[in-house]
Amino acid sequence: MRLVQRVLCFAGARLLAADVKRLILLAETVRWRYQRELRAVLPSVLVDALVQGEDHRFYDHIGVDCVGILSAVYRYLRFGGTLGGASTIHQQLVRVLTQNRRKTLRRKVKEIVLACHLDRTYSKLDIAGMYLTVAYFGWQMNGVTEASKQLSVVLPQMSKRQAAAFIARLKYPEPFHLSDERLRMIIRRTQHILQLMSRAHGGIVEEIVCDETVPNI
Repeated sequence: MRLVQRVLCFAGARLLAADVKRLILLAETVRWRYQRELRAVLPSVLVDALVQGEDHRFYDHIGVDCVGILSAVYRYLRFGGTLGGASTIHQQLVRVLTQNRRKTLRRKVKEIVLACHLDRTYSKLDIAGMYLTVAYFGWQMNGVTEASKQLSVVLPQMSKRQAAAFIARLKYPEPFHLSDERLRMIIRRTQHILQLMSRAHGGIVEEIVCDETVPNI
């Protein structure tokens, strides 16, 4: 896998030199924010929820999940539908930094190369923290610091349930007017992430009733 990473980074340095340079400049700005605003108070349970909910092979891959890509291609060839679901936290961070979400093959290839560069440049914890610093959780919730204020959660005291509810909002951002349906989607996603976290650590999670009476956090 590291050989693949070296090849991709070498190709990127030759073919995408300007893009790599721009990405690292943007990433350094975000890393400075992360270290100043978030690093000292970032709860490990939130990082765990992020990894289990968004990229469970995060600590094993090189910025791109080759196993996930092959699985996605297999599902597409066998069942049809859309080809997706293999993006890593690195790739999501690249998307946020570059603001490039076009669904083209060229963009995807560039994103993979840039994600590998991030993995070679920063530690896994820094990449997770940088992503949480700028990720979109909903209205007036750009980054986990804003989200914690909007949702009235003290980060160092964050519970597992709260962490899962935060990460659920990455898939289902909370709008200004929160409908009952969007709330149910957030709750279902929260429960799913809790179950993933439980399985990863050999624990048991109680079922959360999915209805409007359950609080946001």
